Amino acid sequence: FFDLRNCSFFKKNMFLRQVCFHGTTSRSMKRTLSTPHPIPKIIRLGNPLLRKTAIDVGPQEIMAPETQKLIQNLRNAMNSQRVVVGVGIAAPQLGVSKRIVYLSNIHETMCKGFPTTTLFNPRIVDHDSSTFEMWESCLSVPSMVGKVKRYKSCVVKYLDTEARERQLTVSGDLAAVLQHELDHLDGVVYTDRAEIDSLGFHEEFMTFKFHERVELPSTFKFEPLESSQ
Repeated sequence: FFDLRNCSFFKKNMFLRQVCFHGTTSRSMKRTLSTPHPIPKIIRLGNPLLRKTAIDVGPQEIMAPETQKLIQNLRNAMNSQRVVVGVGIAAPQLGVSKRIVYLSNIHETMCKGFPTTTLFNPRIVDHDSSTFEMWESCLSVPSMVGKVKRYKSCVVKYLDTEARERQLTVSGDLAAVLQHELDHLDGVVYTDRAEIDSLGFHEEFMTFKFHERVELPSTFKFEPLESSQ
C-alpha cells in the first residue's frame, strides 16, 4: 500500500507525475533513491503466489534468523521503490506465503507517532459497523488506483517480533491500510474489492478524480494482552 494523500506535490513536477503517485517529502525520496541494500522483487498481479492463502508463523519461527532476514527484505522492498514510499507490505508480495505484515513510513504521511511495526498472524477480531471509501494503490498493482469500501475502525490481534500477543486498534485511513495488507494474507488484492468504474491509472486519477479524494483522520492504540504481560 502507498499513500495518495499528498498527490498535489506531483502537480509541481511532471516527471514525478509520470513515475508514480505518492506524495512524499524530499527527505523520504532521497532515502528511497539511495538505498544501499539489495532490492527484493515485489511480485505483481497475475503471479499465482499473490493468490495463495498464507500460513501462520510459529512463535519459535518468529525469532529465527530466516524470519529476521524476511523482515529486512520487506523493509528494503518497500523503501526501495524509487520515489514511491510505501506504508505497508505483506510477505506474500515477496512470494512468501506467511502471515506477516510490515508497516512503516506512516508517521510521515498519515498518522504522526505511528512506529514501524511488524505483525505476525494478524487477524481482525472486531470492527466498526460503518464504512468509508478509500482510494487505494498497491505495490503489486503498479500505476493503478481504485476506490475501496473499508471499515472505519478495526481491532487486530497479532504477535510482535518477540512472539508476544498484542492488540492494535486503528481508525481512519490507517484502518484501511491495515485491512488492505491483511487482505494480502488471504490472497485478496484491492482490485477485487474496488468499484469497477473507479479503477484507473494514476495519471488519470490525478487529472479526473483527485478532487474526490477525502482523508479520514487516523488514530491508533497498541495494547499488550493479559496473557503476554
